Amino acid sequence: MKLFDSMELQNLKDGLVDKIFRRESEMIINLRNVETRIKEQHQMNVTEFFEMCLSDDMELVDISELAGCSVGNLKRIARKHKFSFELAKPTPMFSENNHFKLRSLNNNNFLSRQWIKMSA
Repeated sequence: MKLFDSMELQNLKDGLVDKIFRRESEMIINLRNVETRIKEQHQMNVTEFFEMCLSDDMELVDISELAGCSVGNLKRIARKHKFSFELAKPTPMFSENNHFKLRSLNNNNFLSRQWIKMSA
C-alpha cells in the first residue's frame, strides 16, 4: 500500500518550505518595521534609543510599549545590534545583611567569627 506518490510528497515539501520562508520573512519585516519606527519617531538609532531608555531606568515592558513591539522582538533587535539589557547589579556583601549583625545566633551568622571564638 502506497501512502503518497512522489508528486504529493514534493507538494507537501514545497508547502512546508513556503510556510517556513513566509514566517521568517514576516519576522524580518516586523523587526525592520520596529527599527524604522524607532528611527522615525525618536530620531535616533536603535542602540541610542535603548541607552536612553536604560538611563531613564525603564523596564523592558515599558521600552517595548514605547517601541510598539513585544518584549521578545525587543530582545531580538537588541541581540541583532549586540546590545545587552542586563545590567550587572553588584552583589551585596553577606556581612551587610542586618540578620548577620544581630547579637543572637541565627542562620545567617552561625559561621561568624564571634560565634566560633565563643564556642572554642
